[in-house]
Amino acid sequence: MKTSPLLSPISFPKYANRVGTSLLRIVLFVISCLALTPTPAQTIRYITDQIEVTLRTGQGIEHRVLQTLESGVAVKVLETRSEGYSRIQTEEGVEGWVLSRYLVSTPSAKEQLSIAKQRIANLELKTAQLKEEIQKISQQRKTTQEKSQTLLEDNQRLGKELEYIRQTAASALAIDSENKRLKDQLINLERVVQGLQQENVALRDRTAREWFLLGAGVILIGMLIGLVIPKIRWKRRSTWSDSL
Repeated sequence: MKTSPLLSPISFPKYANRVGTSLLRIVLFVISCLALTPTPAQTIRYITDQIEVTLRTGQGIEHRVLQTLESGVAVKVLETRSEGYSRIQTEEGVEGWVLSRYLVSTPSAKEQLSIAKQRIANLELKTAQLKEEIQKISQQRKTTQEKSQTLLEDNQRLGKELEYIRQTAASALAIDSENKRLKDQLINLERVVQGLQQENVALRDRTAREWFLLGAGVILIGMLIGLVIPKIRWKRRSTWSDSL
C-alpha cells in the first residue's frame, strides 16, 4: 500500500510550512488590499504604539532612513501607494515613506492615555477652581447677608430715632405754642397789673383828697360850731335876762 503524501511524516512539516507561508502571504495581501483603499489627501494618521517606525527616502528597506518615529506621533499623509507604503510629512516638515500598516486613524493607546490624563488633570484643576470660586461666592453671599442684616437693623434703629425726633419735634412745637400763649397771657396780665397799679395810685390820690376834704370839712364844721354855740348861749342868756 502506498502511503499518502499528506500523511507522510517527512512531508507534513514541509506542508505545514507551506500552509503557514501561504497564510502569511494571504494576510499580507489582505493588508495590502486594505492599504489600497483610497485615502484622502492631507489626512492625519498616527504611528502605532507597537513599534518604532522608520521614515525612509523611498519605498523599501534599501532606502536611507531619514528619521525614527515613535508611537503616537501625528503625521500628515500626502500619498498612499498600492505597494503598501505611504508618503507622509512630520510635524517638523520632514517628508518620507513608511509602511501604511503602521498608520492608524486614531492616536495610540499611550497617547490617548496621556491625553485622558491631561484632560482629567485639567478637569480636576477646573473643579478645584470652581470649588474655590463657589467658596468665594458663598463667603461673599454670607458677607452680603451680614451686611444686609446690619443695614436692616440700622434702618430700624434710624426709623425709631426718626419717630422719636418727630414726636420730639411735635412736642417742641406744642411747647413753643404753649410758651407763646403763656407769654401772651403774661403780657396781658402785666397790662392788667399796670392798669390796677395805675388805678390804685389814682384811688390813693382820690382817697387822700377825700380824707383831706373830709378833714377840712370837719375842721370847718368845728369852727362853725365853735362860732355858733357861743352866740346861742349868749342869746339864751339875754332872753332869760329879759324875762326876769
